[in-house]
Amino acid sequence: MGSNSSRQIKEEELKREAMRKFNIRINMYSYAHHGNHFEYIEWCRAEYQLDCIDPICYQGPNYKAQYDHWGNQT
Repeated sequence: MGSNSSRQIKEEELKREAMRKFNIRINMYSYAHHGNHFEYIEWCRAEYQLDCIDPICYQGPNYKAQYDHWGNQT
């Protein structure tokens, strides 16, 4: 079990990485590929929130990864 400070550091790292991915997604926006801008931004925000969650929290014996048509895990 980690201490509170190590947990906070891990959360900060997850948030930093999630923000990096968020910015990449936003900068890669293309109407032809992603459609409506508003819906794409909402999707990016939802992905950011998921990226902030520690992967150990959503894995377990009943966890099944879901993939979209492009091979991205959903």
